[in-house]
Amino acid sequence: MDRMVNLKKQYRKLKRSNYRYFDFLQLLYAYVFRKSNRFISSRIQYINKGKFITNGDFYFGILCNMLTASTKDEGVLRITKKGILQTGKNVRISPGCRLDIGGKLIIGDNTYINPRTIICCTNNISIGNDCAISWDCQILDSDFHTMVIENIPSITNLPIHIGNNVWIGAKSTILKGVTIGDGAVVAAGSVVTGIVQANTIVGGVPAKVLKENTGWIP
Repeated sequence: MDRMVNLKKQYRKLKRSNYRYFDFLQLLYAYVFRKSNRFISSRIQYINKGKFITNGDFYFGILCNMLTASTKDEGVLRITKKGILQTGKNVRISPGCRLDIGGKLIIGDNTYINPRTIICCTNNISIGNDCAISWDCQILDSDFHTMVIENIPSITNLPIHIGNNVWIGAKSTILKGVTIGDGAVVAAGSVVTGIVQANTIVGGVPAKVLKENTGWIP
């Protein structure tokens, strides 16, 4: 019964899709080869050696925003032996994105990630509910190399926390140790290196506060 309800829901979404034929074939592929609530395109290199916990429908390359992308774009979802991916309801990741998970990555309900965004999680990254992450963004919780300042090695990995209802603009970079509060907006092309307070707009390299007491409408 639940599977029939899910099929009807997917059919309604398919009718609204601009890529009906492609999405139909990919949904068929996903139903045959994946668990029923994980809709992963055949164009996604999917490797899971760790844990993948889904609390609702998860889409990668299917019924997603194709803005700036094409159905030919390939993506990567790689979960290493120590990696954990935990997703909420209705999480949508567009074609061409690359997720490399060696730590714990949490993505909340109704969050979507647009094409060619890269997330490298070696420690801990949490992304809240109702977030919009635009195209060509990078979210990296590691420097991947150890900086040495005055003969003292720096910390290489630090967690990233992105709150609820956060909008990250195109081609932005979120670096290790960053916390972004609820309702915040990161302007396009920004590099965020510190704490972003809730309901603020930040922008620049490095990102600084542009406006306070703001919000946005999804």
